[in-house]
Amino acid sequence: MAFVRVPHITSSCSMKLLSRFLISSAILSSAHAAVSLPYSNDFSTDDGQFTESTDAQWIESGGFYQNSITNSNPSASTVVVTRGATENFVMQSRFNVTTMTASVSFGFAALGTGAATTGANAAVNFYLADVGSSGTIRLLRFDGTGNTSVVDDAAATGGSLGPLLTTETYDLTLTGTYTGSDLVLSFSVFDGTNTRTVTSAPITTPLAGTNFGYRNRNNNTGGYV
Repeated sequence: MAFVRVPHITSSCSMKLLSRFLISSAILSSAHAAVSLPYSNDFSTDDGQFTESTDAQWIESGGFYQNSITNSNPSASTVVVTRGATENFVMQSRFNVTTMTASVSFGFAALGTGAATTGANAAVNFYLADVGSSGTIRLLRFDGTGNTSVVDDAAATGGSLGPLLTTETYDLTLTGTYTGSDLVLSFSVFDGTNTRTVTSAPITTPLAGTNFGYRNRNNNTGGYV
């Protein structure tokens, strides 16, 4: 079970997405209006503007955003953000895993063209930045019919994270920086001791979607929270 606190999207005009993230039971999907910058949500009372898009597995509970997955599928929950086409952004989140199988991943979906930022064949374009249970971090671009790796763990810098532990708290940070129309993505994971980072080369034709949020996956038949 992953408890996410503080996904924070900060843009060049101080866009903040402050949230707490758990992975658990049922949340109602609803049509929310787009949010403008700055934006923050600590999930103290509800899920705010987030729309769970794939299954009823996201819920606000006790100030955390919780998600539980019992099958081998991805699950996403996003918010629609109004921002400039080349406006810098930062997403930040803190999470804990309470129960975990051998092959799961936790992270962000960014610049998605729709809410269903779940899999390669979801007919939605988005960037994925996540960390796996083995401690591997990655940046991927999903194009709706398959995925292309932007940069992988082989290019990461910093200390080794090692396997994710239920005794640790993890901080995720995804930064998008524009130079003209080119975009550089940088994703870091901090485990309280070490920080591991991957950074893309300049992306000359970046995605321009408006959906930002969480995207987690369970690759096993067992479950996690």
